[in-house]
Amino acid sequence: MNSSLNKLVKSIGDFVTDTSNKSLVISAVRAPESVEKVLNGVKKLYDFARIEVTGTKGLSSAYASDKGLVIAFEK
Repeated sequence: MNSSLNKLVKSIGDFVTDTSNKSLVISAVRAPESVEKVLNGVKKLYDFARIEVTGTKGLSSAYASDKGLVIAFEK
């Protein structure tokens, strides 16, 4: 995993410590490789009860841009 994706995954722990009853959603714009890397990193470090991967639509596509990711999780 490249350093920016690694930092992204690790930074989740700055916001939430107990993920066992929390959800995580990963949205991506044409970035299946990045999604897979982030998903694998998240599964190694955290124990989210639910993880959903979806494509972006509407405004979130503008925020993520091409090859971008939007990640949301419960605190």
